[in-house]
Amino acid sequence: MQGSLFKMQDIPDSAATVFQQIITSYPKCYDITKTLYALAEIYERLGLDDESGTLYNQILRQYYYSSLAQSARHKLWNLAIQSGRAGQVIQQMESERKRMLPPGLEPYIPAQKAGELLWFYANAQLREHRPLEALNALKNYLSCNPAGMYRAQALYNGR
Repeated sequence: MQGSLFKMQDIPDSAATVFQQIITSYPKCYDITKTLYALAEIYERLGLDDESGTLYNQILRQYYYSSLAQSARHKLWNLAIQSGRAGQVIQQMESERKRMLPPGLEPYIPAQKAGELLWFYANAQLREHRPLEALNALKNYLSCNPAGMYRAQALYNGR
């Protein structure tokens, strides 16, 4: 795919143009979710947070069961935290947790997924100036995912 080639060669404007043409010309393409996600990442990289957020939301609305839906949700949370809406992220995470997990099933969540959620939750708590809640989330993150990709940051933030 030409858009991926431009993306790998660090030519984001050209990649964005190609991905946008694919989305417009082939909206029913079997890989459209990947194309939307790639374009959203490019927009995010270019500092176009509103445009990237719109695409991530589109993935969540139209392709909720796709393999990229959870990643799109995490990207939206990250954008919200960075833009000072951490309280909103906390509320979304808590309501989603209640809605998604029947009582007693929490021990069966894969540690990596639980760890990612705890990481976002901890960051949102830090942004909302709730250090004790953030510290507890960081400790839980480290205990369920000791080799996770955010390990170093969690250790630093939890000191």
